[in-house]
Amino acid sequence: MPLPKKVALVVDDDGSIRAEIIKILKSFNYDIVEAVNGRDGVQKFQQQKFDLVTMDFLMPELNGAEAVSVIRQLDKNVLIVGLSSSHTRMEAECKRLHVEIPVLSKFEMPEILTNYIKGIDDGRGAS
Repeated sequence: MPLPKKVALVVDDDGSIRAEIIKILKSFNYDIVEAVNGRDGVQKFQQQKFDLVTMDFLMPELNGAEAVSVIRQLDKNVLIVGLSSSHTRMEAECKRLHVEIPVLSKFEMPEILTNYIKGIDDGRGAS
């Protein structure tokens, strides 16, 4: 019996990076909803339930840490992964806003995200 589809929200203002993230997540049987900035991501999050959110940090309209803070108020349990070229800065901003999320480096994103998703799938099983 095939695993049930999971749904991921991919929030990044860079279309090529979104495409790379989407390719990785689709290989793990995720359906994808895309958002082009933090505000768009929050609006889409309010419209449906997600199993996973990937969040860029440096974006127009609403930065990643601010968007994560709003999303955490809406759903404390959704898995959120930060992806940023300035991941130490994102970690600091998230701590300032009192939100804890794993933050992965965009420079090594394909390998790191693939290994991370494998790990959560192994640990959580089908959602």
